[in-house]
Amino acid sequence: MNVVGYGGGTNSTAMLIGLWQRRIPVDLILFADPGGEQPHTYAYLEIMDRWLAEHGMPPITRVWYTTRDGQRLTLEQECLRSASLPSIAYGYKKCSLKHKVSPQEKFCRHDPHCQKVWAGGGRVVKFIGYDAGEPERRERVRERDEADRKYQKEYPLMEWGWDRDRCIQAIQEAGLPLPGKSSCFFCPSMKRREIRTLYHRYPELLGRALAMEDRARPHLTSIKGLGRNWAWREFLEHDKGQLAFPQVFPEDNLPCSCGGGHHMSPAILVKAAASILTNEKSRKAVGWVLTAVLSPIILLLAFFCTTFSGGAEHNRTVADLCFHGGAVPEGTPEEYQAYIQEMRDSFVLLDAAMQTVEGQMEDGDGLDDVRVKAVFFALYFGADDPAAHAGQAFVDCFVTYEERTRTVTTVDEEGNEVETQETYTVAVSISDFQQVWQNIRHLTGAEATPEQQANADSVYNVVKYGASTGTEGWIPGTDVPFIGADGFCSPIGAGWESRVTSEFGYRRDPFTGETRGHTGMDLAVPTGTPVRAALPGTVTAAQYHSSYGYYVMIDHGNGLSTLYAHNSQLLVRVGQTVEAGDIVSLSGSTGRSTGPHLHFEVRVSGQRTNPRYYLPTTSYEE
Repeated sequence: MNVVGYGGGTNSTAMLIGLWQRRIPVDLILFADPGGEQPHTYAYLEIMDRWLAEHGMPPITRVWYTTRDGQRLTLEQECLRSASLPSIAYGYKKCSLKHKVSPQEKFCRHDPHCQKVWAGGGRVVKFIGYDAGEPERRERVRERDEADRKYQKEYPLMEWGWDRDRCIQAIQEAGLPLPGKSSCFFCPSMKRREIRTLYHRYPELLGRALAMEDRARPHLTSIKGLGRNWAWREFLEHDKGQLAFPQVFPEDNLPCSCGGGHHMSPAILVKAAASILTNEKSRKAVGWVLTAVLSPIILLLAFFCTTFSGGAEHNRTVADLCFHGGAVPEGTPEEYQAYIQEMRDSFVLLDAAMQTVEGQMEDGDGLDDVRVKAVFFALYFGADDPAAHAGQAFVDCFVTYEERTRTVTTVDEEGNEVETQETYTVAVSISDFQQVWQNIRHLTGAEATPEQQANADSVYNVVKYGASTGTEGWIPGTDVPFIGADGFCSPIGAGWESRVTSEFGYRRDPFTGETRGHTGMDLAVPTGTPVRAALPGTVTAAQYHSSYGYYVMIDHGNGLSTLYAHNSQLLVRVGQTVEAGDIVSLSGSTGRSTGPHLHFEVRVSGQRTNPRYYLPTTSYEE
């Protein structure tokens, strides 16, 4: 008996596709409905049901939580009745435990096929959609899985080596649209940009979420609202006053976060963005340099506000269309389609150039193709003839060339083996990214602006990891803290796992070579990266130390504190209170440091502990 817990998201959708491709039988597909999923998820269930029927697989069985008298109770109803908010305790969501896990368990208990397996002393196989990029999630539940006598938990995506990108590819190859993120419209883990999307796409649902928050707030003691440490209503009231691109869009018709709350239709918005980029007069009005910097921002902003934006990290943004391909949405202006196609054509040329360079590499070295393309995207999207710049010379900015010698054995005229020294050229990737920017300046004759550099970093992280990290996102003023279900915020955003250069615990000291304890975790980020507070608290130190360099220490109460070291600039003072996600410093390489990075510590009652136990992961509940 093989059961799939389907969540309506990317991972679980890709898992069903992979199971069908490998002819692995599926007997039951369960979707636990808490009653608060966003409309795009319910719509996708119908799409998947059609696909499943076409491929000879069972339909999706919807289950939900019921009371003792058999009446359905949604999570929204439960919260309104009790004047409470969805709870998050020890990293577990109420919707996951009570309104997702429990209904599936109850259904299986009464299913005759499952009962037959258990009666025979066997275990029901349950497929779970953790992808290959989420090993830490698997490790957290391994012991519990092994002790489970009823279910044999299988993680096929991990077994196949399918990461997030491969899952997206599988869905696209199957001819299916990408699903949006599966989450309730009042989810406490929802990011600020997702709340903005809800404001524009589903104002009625946002109103219901605010009503839930308003009803609960008089009874809250340890939290402030749906955002846990902040209230949605207060955030939206504050956000209304933020104007986006007043130079470009009329003040009375702004697409996002506008003061008047007007809503621009997707078609009008895309056309407006495209017209700005194609109209020479408009370019001159705002300045070509400014337009070159803002062009990807404007276009991405347009897409974020259309029906195609969703709120999930794998949205069909401009970057997704350029990097991953796929059909451009109907109604997109021809000029706009041309920009996307030009970038795709440029990427083909870059791939050929990178292949040539990688043929000159050795020792396992290789180019980060996403990084090369992200920089090119930030510099040339919307420019005239970007393909003219997508050649060998641009790729060469990311490497250095070294002359090396090697011993080769040849045979002389008499048949004797002769060893000789041969000189050859090797390409070596440049690890210092500031050097890359200097190379680009020498190539183009122009200095890349800080905005372009930040945009390149944002594009890279969104394409590579599904979320912006290390810098502010594309849209100025957008908050991009990455906060987990328990409220703990990553100091450098999502994708921190890929930036770990030194773990907590014993290691070889980079200065002395001796084995000694490392009191925190090192995260490699460029100098000037915003560093965010992990939790609400009070700043107890903001000063220079011979080892830590410029560092910040925050007391979060109950014996918990965090430390952020080697900064280039401190943005808070002792005694100041901060919220989770507030920027407290800019990263650097001050003090006892070998290069730009953040040294991050978590202390419990004065004892240093492994930050991995606390940092949120870049995973999605499927």
